[in-house]
Amino acid sequence: MATTDNKAVPCDPKLTPPRPSPTGGGSALTDANTTHVYLAENRELRAHYQLGDPERDNLAATLARLQAHYHLAIASGDRAENVARLAARYGITDRHGGLDPAAKLALLEANDPEHTLMIGDGINDAPVLARASVSVAVGRANPLSQTHADIVLLKNGPEALPYLLELAARSRRITRQNLAWATVYNLTILPLAISGHLTPWIAALGMSTSSLLVIANALRIHRTPPPPAAE
Repeated sequence: MATTDNKAVPCDPKLTPPRPSPTGGGSALTDANTTHVYLAENRELRAHYQLGDPERDNLAATLARLQAHYHLAIASGDRAENVARLAARYGITDRHGGLDPAAKLALLEANDPEHTLMIGDGINDAPVLARASVSVAVGRANPLSQTHADIVLLKNGPEALPYLLELAARSRRITRQNLAWATVYNLTILPLAISGHLTPWIAALGMSTSSLLVIANALRIHRTPPPPAAE
């Protein structure tokens, strides 16, 4: 979901490799999304690489909106300690790290895949994206993940999820309203027209008016404001 930020930090050959603080306090070395790789030659440290996925600026707000209505979980192939720190930062208690594709799929199967929405962007996410009831891939995701996803976010990242869920709920609500209105209309107006209590032109006018009401009600879907496009 984010572009990998690779940075090489030259080190003194006699420097002892730094150890991340268990408290995860704020420096680059203790960032929850940072993986540290040390390059050594003849038992001497030559370089220190920090490989990380920068977090989106609006990630906290997006997760807060989702947590207000849904249960969130993290299933990642990253190291368990990194996943734990990231989950603690955003208040996500259901977290799982160090998972390969088979383990992710097994976790999904054990947690009601028919009522689960999965979002991912890597090759390892393809099996769970294909199995979940609804799956979402971001625009920069691996092509394999995109082909297995139901929805691909071309101009937005995860911040579009609250919009999608709100749009889906509004669409379902409006569809039910239109079906209810059509049922009431057909059970009342049509029998009156068949029995002769209504003239044909009045019945035709009523059907046209009913169709216009259904269309006007459906247009209320556009009242859901879309998320801002990602830069």
